[in-house]
Amino acid sequence: MFNQQYLRFPIFRKPFAAMALAGLLAMPCSASAGNSDAKKRPSSGEILVQVIAREQVTVASPMDGKVIQIPFREGDKFRKGALLLGFDSVTEQGRYDRATAVLNLAEKNSDIQLKLYQMGSSSTMEVSTAKAELGKARAEASIELEALKKCQVIAPFSGGVSEMHVQRFQTVKKGDPLMRIVNTGNLEIQMFVPSKWLKWLKKGQLFKVWIDELDRQYDAEVRATGVSIDAVSQSVSIFGRFRGNNPELLPGMSGHAIFDAPKP
Repeated sequence: MFNQQYLRFPIFRKPFAAMALAGLLAMPCSASAGNSDAKKRPSSGEILVQVIAREQVTVASPMDGKVIQIPFREGDKFRKGALLLGFDSVTEQGRYDRATAVLNLAEKNSDIQLKLYQMGSSSTMEVSTAKAELGKARAEASIELEALKKCQVIAPFSGGVSEMHVQRFQTVKKGDPLMRIVNTGNLEIQMFVPSKWLKWLKKGQLFKVWIDELDRQYDAEVRATGVSIDAVSQSVSIFGRFRGNNPELLPGMSGHAIFDAPKP
C-alpha cells in the first residue's frame, strides 16, 4: 500500500517523538512539489528521519579545584583517551608522592622482619604487624593515586565538544558541569513509521537514507523496532544504523529513510 508514494512527517526536534502524531496527517506529495528531489531519490516508503548520537554526555567536575588545561574547545574533535581538561594537581601529586614513600618504607620493613623471623631474630607478632602496615600503606597509596587521576578528565570515546562551561584558571566545585561531549562515531537513525509496517519491517532490514544537509544517500539497516505503539498516531519508533564509515555525518542532521515497501 506504500508503493509509489511517500509519507512526510513535519519536524519537531524538541521532542522528536511529536513526529509520531504527525503520521496521521501523512499524505502523498504532489508531483509538482520537490521535482528535483524525486529525480534524486526513490519515493517508495519515504519517512522523515533524524540522526542522533547514542552518547551525549555532560562531563561534571570530579573534584574541587582550578582548571589549568583545556586542550579542546567547542567544535573540536578528539580521540578516545585524549585529555579533555586538566586541574592544578600540585597538592594531589605531593600527597601521592608521600604515600608512595611510605609504601616503599613499609615494603622494606616487611622484608626485613620476614628475614629476621627466618633467622629466629623476630617474632610472629612483629612479622604480622609489618605486613599489616604494608597493607595499610598500599591502600593509602591507591587512594592518593585515584585522587591524582581525578585531576585529569580523559575522553571516554572519540567525538567532539558541543558545549564548554568553564574557562582556564576558573575554580570549580565537584559536580559542576565542565563541558558537553558527543560521540560522533556512534550515530543512529531515529524515525517513526506507521505501526502496520511492523508486518514487514524487521531488524536487520536494509534501507536507504537521504541526508538533506549533505545532499547524499547512505546505506543503512534497521537496528531495533520500538517496544510500544503510540495509541493516538498508530506509529512506532524505529532505530537504524549506518553501514560503513561515514565521518562526515553529524548528530542533528535530518533527511528521509527510503524503504522498498512490499506491494499490496
